Amino acid sequence: LLGNEYNVVDIFRKVIKNDPYGTYAPVAQYKIGLFLLEKGEYQQARDEFEKTLNDYPDSKWAASARYQIAVADAKRSVKPQYDQKVTGIAVDGFKEYVESNPDSELSDKAKAEIQKLRQKEAENAFVVAEYYKKNKKFKAAKIYYSGVIEKYGDTAWRPKPGKRLNGSNRGRRGNEEVFVFDPDRGADRMRLHDEFHAAEQFSEDLHSALREQSGLHEPGRAQDLYPGPGDQGAGRCHRPLSF
Repeated sequence: LLGNEYNVVDIFRKVIKNDPYGTYAPVAQYKIGLFLLEKGEYQQARDEFEKTLNDYPDSKWAASARYQIAVADAKRSVKPQYDQKVTGIAVDGFKEYVESNPDSELSDKAKAEIQKLRQKEAENAFVVAEYYKKNKKFKAAKIYYSGVIEKYGDTAWRPKPGKRLNGSNRGRRGNEEVFVFDPDRGADRMRLHDEFHAAEQFSEDLHSALREQSGLHEPGRAQDLYPGPGDQGAGRCHRPLSF
C-alpha cells in the first residue's frame, strides 16, 4: 500500500462511498484494515476487518478478514506476565478460521499461531503458580500448576518430574534430596513445621497429577518438579521448585 500516512485510507473510503456495493468496495474495506494493521493500529484494524466481514460476508475477502481479525487480536495480546484474555480471544479466532477454512493456505499459519499463543497462556499460568508458590500459598499454586498440566500439557511449560526440593535445609536419602526439619530454630519452629507439611502435601498432590496424566505408576515418594522449557535457560522462571 502506497501513500502518505492516512491518505491511503481516505482513498479507499471514497471508493466505498462512491460505490458501496461495487466490485472494489470489499477489497477497499479489507485493505483499510491491512493498512492500519501495518501501522500498528491493531484495534482500529480489527474494527475495519469486522466491517469487511459484516458488510461483505459473501465476498472472497470475508474469510481473509476473519483471519486478520485473529491476527489483530494476537498483536493486541500482552506479555505473559499480564492477563491473557485477549490472547484467548485470538486463539478462538484462529480456531474458528481453521474450522471454517480447513483447506486454506492460511490454515497452517493459523495453527502455528494457535500453538504460539497457547505457549503464552501456559507461561502466564506458570508465572502465577510460581508467584503463589514463592509466597507459600501452596493451594493456589497447586491449582495453577495443575492447570498447566491439564490444559497446556503439550507446551514447553508443562512441569516435568525431577528431584525433590522442599526447603532451604536439605538432607539426602539415597539419591533423593529431601527436606530436613531443624528443631532448633527457636520461634520459627512451628511456622516452618506448618510450611513443611503444606509443601509436602502440595508436592505429593502435584506429582500424583503428573504421574496420572503421563500414565506413570512407579512406586516411591512424591517428587517435586523442574518446571520450564527444557529445564534449562537463564529465564527467571526456569528454575526448580524450592520451598
